[in-house]
Amino acid sequence: MKFMDYILDIWQSQLLYIKVTVIAFVVCIFAAIFFLIVKKPRKNKKQTPVKKPLSKDRLYSYDSMDGNDFQEFCAEILRQLGYKNIETKKSRDYGADILAEKDDVTYAIQCKRYSDNVGNDAIQEAHTAKDFYKCHVSVVITNQYFTKSAIETAAATRTILWNRTKLNEFIYKTGMKVNELVKLSKSNNKKVDAVKNPETDKRK
Repeated sequence: MKFMDYILDIWQSQLLYIKVTVIAFVVCIFAAIFFLIVKKPRKNKKQTPVKKPLSKDRLYSYDSMDGNDFQEFCAEILRQLGYKNIETKKSRDYGADILAEKDDVTYAIQCKRYSDNVGNDAIQEAHTAKDFYKCHVSVVITNQYFTKSAIETAAATRTILWNRTKLNEFIYKTGMKVNELVKLSKSNNKKVDAVKNPETDKRK
């Protein structure tokens, strides 16, 4: 009997080993199938991104404009936003690049197309221009941002600051692209020059 019990114990242990082996094999099979089904499609999805060509709008950035073009560009934005009686700096100076009016409020505006943040000088120029041209409000608009001291000076002189974020917001409100605003500003600038210099226009 003891011998039979010993044989039975060995058989049961071997049977348990076989069961564990079979279960492990089945798990491996299912794991391999899962890997093939789930993992492979993800690898197929990883495709080399196609680089889209830069649009004309992105190529013609206001950061690449010179000072005069940026001034005319800003004037056109204001025109599209409903500002009237817009004058850009031609022969005059005294710190105002643009004079404009909206809702019976007049603005003396300094335009700064910089590669760095704008400092105190621009705020002082705009404030001086406001008094000289007897405007209600002085403004500085830029493609960059303002230094801490410039912000403090603006607060002291009640000068409005329109930074890069505000400029982009204005562009968005016009519903137009940068290159479209540039073309329109050049067209309107020619019309203004023709009105101011009719004799020159006739000779052409």
